[in-house]
Parts: sequence; structure tokens; C-alpha cells
Amino acid sequence: MQRVGLDALDHPDHGPDETILGDLRGKQVLELGSGSGCNLAHLATLGARCTGVDIAPSRQAAAEQRWGRGPELQFVTCDVVDFLTETDADFDVIISIFGATWFTDPAVLLPLVLRRLVPGGLLVFSHNDEPGAATAQDHVIRK
Repeated sequence: MQRVGLDALDHPDHGPDETILGDLRGKQVLELGSGSGCNLAHLATLGARCTGVDIAPSRQAAAEQRWGRGPELQFVTCDVVDFLTETDADFDVIISIFGATWFTDPAVLLPLVLRRLVPGGLLVFSHNDEPGAATAQDHVIRK
């Protein structure tokens, strides 16, 4: 059985899950750095219409082979800055799990994300800590 869910952390089944996104029925969801497509495949089962963008052609091919392609789930090979600049689509939710928000200059990426989000839209992202940065675990251990 394939595990499908929204894994926003290094440790599956810990931390926030898709409920932080609210009711996704009929919502347009974009994932920046969609990789294998697991996150979007799960969100599509909740009624979202999902688009995944990844710079690696092999990731699009793997995602389409594993999850298929249809009106509720599509994958695109493109640099996220180029995609956000060129698309006319607007999104209710944009997510990036260890993806573009880590690899792309926020001064370039975030204004483009804002332009593509509908009013009241949601950006949810995670990224690795900077080397030497304190983590939540460090704070818990010290207290």
C-alpha cells in the first residue's frame, strides 16, 4: 500500500497535516517543487484541483506514471520563477515542502507567489534550517 499524505516535515506523521489548508473542495492548489507528486495526489483526493511544478523532467515523468494526469491533477516541468511569471492561473493555495522557497531567492519568488494567489489565498511552505540555526528541538532540550 502506498502512503499518501502531506508530509511537511522530515519525520512523517509529525507536525501539521493537510487540515491547515482548510476545505480544499474546488480549490486550485499549486505545489512548487512537486517531486514525486505524493502531496498533490493526496490533496486531489480531498477535492482540490492540483498543479505541480518541478524543474526536473524526471520528476514529472515519475509523478505522472505513479499518479496519472487529469483535470484534478497535472504536473509541469518548469523553473518555478518562469512558471509563476508566465501563467495566467490564480491559486487558492500554494505549497512548497522543502522546495522552491529553499532554492529560490525569496525577494524574487514571494512577489510572484503573491501575484498568483487569490485574495485571501494561502502560502504554506517548509524548508531546512540554516546551518547552525536553532531548531524547535534545541529549544525543548534546553528548557
